[in-house]
Amino acid sequence: MRQRRHPDRGPEIGAKTDEIPEFAPLLDQIDDTGLADAVVTVDALHAQKDHARYLIEQRHAHYLLSIKSN
Repeated sequence: MRQRRHPDRGPEIGAKTDEIPEFAPLLDQIDDTGLADAVVTVDALHAQKDHARYLIEQRHAHYLLSIKSN
C-alpha cells in the first residue's frame, strides 16, 4: 500500500476562478516517481477527458473519477 502524496501547498485559487486549468500544474509539483502507478482520485469537477489523458499518458498514473448527473 502506498501512502498519500500531495504538494505541501497548492496555488491559491480565487473564489471566482476556474479550477479546471489548475489540475495539471498542481500535479506537476509531484515528481514522476511519486505519481507513477499511483491512483489519483478527484471529484466530478475534474472528470475531464484531458485530465484522464494527462494522468495516463504523461504521468503514468491511474485515476478514479467521480461523476454525477446535473
